[in-house]
Amino acid sequence: MTHLATLLEQWQTMTAALSDIDTGWAPSALQPVAVEMQSSILTRHDLSSKLQLLAEASGWLLTPGDVIELPAKLDITTLPLQAEACINDKTWQLRHIGNDSWHWQEFLVQPCQPDQASHLCEIVRHQSSAPGKGALSYQVLWEIIEAQSPRVTAAVFTGFEDHSK
Repeated sequence: MTHLATLLEQWQTMTAALSDIDTGWAPSALQPVAVEMQSSILTRHDLSSKLQLLAEASGWLLTPGDVIELPAKLDITTLPLQAEACINDKTWQLRHIGNDSWHWQEFLVQPCQPDQASHLCEIVRHQSSAPGKGALSYQVLWEIIEAQSPRVTAAVFTGFEDHSK
């Protein structure tokens, strides 16, 4: 059994024990996932193809004067400061890092069996500040390294939730 599978089993045992004693608090459910991550630095020239990809996804894009909900037609002349978007299991993050450069990250997160997992996933929701919008949903990705404490590798956007739920 892998270190991650052992930790997940211990977490599930603790969760069951806490539900039996009804403390009024329950830890988040953790799910084993396989994560593929890619990262690159973009120039202004590289940015336009990535913005076209983001324009078709669900998410948000921050410019100096506005927060744009995606999908949307994007004005390529206004340079973004930050963005998060997703389609199915793929998530993209964009961060302006200065000097006409952006940090681009791509994540592919897929459920799997504990012995095949690279991370444990916790679902977190944040209320949107946009009128009539539901919560922003994220997967917090915990990496487990033998002989070390778990650490958060990333929190990836998974979409907007229906605000009526």
